[in-house]
Amino acid sequence: MGNWREQRSADLLRIGAARRRLGLDDATWGALLHDLSGAHDARLEHLDARALSRLLAFLRSCGALRAEVPPPPAPCSRPAHVGQLRSMWGQLAASGVVADGSFEALERFVHHHTGVEGLGRLTAGQAAALVSELKTWRRGWRRGGGKSHGQKHGRG
Repeated sequence: MGNWREQRSADLLRIGAARRRLGLDDATWGALLHDLSGAHDARLEHLDARALSRLLAFLRSCGALRAEVPPPPAPCSRPAHVGQLRSMWGQLAASGVVADGSFEALERFVHHHTGVEGLGRLTAGQAAALVSELKTWRRGWRRGGGKSHGQKHGRG
């Protein structure tokens, strides 16, 4: 998070979601906040950073906070790779190198080679490696290899 206000807002949202998961009524919630922070009302806005931290720790210990999910890898910083992959896939399909030129077939190819679900989630390095792979297929086809990759990748 960029600054403390963004972090506080995110924490308040997580706390609200945890309260709903626990199904706490207003009286129980107020008593919990009083026990953890000494606050006399049930509004989170009045809690300081230390009290919020204690509340988060308590909710985490109850299992009410979902496990933190690591962020996905940084998406392509150059979306041109995505366009290049789509374009090359279409060209390879038109020339018969791949049997299925659909976007879904390209997505299966990407997942098969990288384990990543979706072109938009590729890192720039992964996209560059896939572009190189497709260039290799194109070169092999032009040299007379004539082997279609459709059986393995185009018709998942």
